[in-house]
Amino acid sequence: TRSAPPAAHKKKTTAGARGGAPPPPAPAPSVFPDVAGLPQQESIEFAAGRGIIKGFDDGLFRPHANIRRGDFVLMLTRMFDLPIEQGLPNFADVGADMYYYDEIATARAGGLILGLDGVHFAPESNITNQDLIVMAYRAMVQRGEAGQGADESVLARYADAYAIADYARPAMAYFTETGVLTGDSLAPETIADRANAAAFIANVLRTRPAH
Repeated sequence: TRSAPPAAHKKKTTAGARGGAPPPPAPAPSVFPDVAGLPQQESIEFAAGRGIIKGFDDGLFRPHANIRRGDFVLMLTRMFDLPIEQGLPNFADVGADMYYYDEIATARAGGLILGLDGVHFAPESNITNQDLIVMAYRAMVQRGEAGQGADESVLARYADAYAIADYARPAMAYFTETGVLTGDSLAPETIADRANAAAFIANVLRTRPAH
């Protein structure tokens, strides 16, 4: 029997040779290894570079973990660069041993946060996207950094505008008009995660009036 002829030797081509497409650029290294390649990576690093968000002791950010109400207040106080006071009265359910005790008390004293009923804040509870946005909006209004009376008709661009609670519509409209909120949906009732909270904070910073 005749043996098969040897396979023709194929030349190895390098990317880009003979008109081939160049390889995609490697993602830039991230300050947090678990956010590399995420759509929110740039925003997370933008906020981290300004000391507004921080990772965990193991160096991770845990972008998909839910954000708690207390942690978001921590972000707000850093965003506004508030002088943190000690010894202020606080909500009944914010224990003195909680690491954000003074930040919550400072924000409360300044009228930036209202709590659930004036007495409780539920600092360790999750927060929905719309409540996170409302909290930031109220803080900015209180500080004179945001106007009121935004045209709520702008919300019609969102496919899930029907799900926005009435109390959240002014905040959603304001941040839509200022370009902080974009896209075609808001998922207002979805629990906010750390990545999207950081992206929201970064967008507020980029559009915030200079102070």
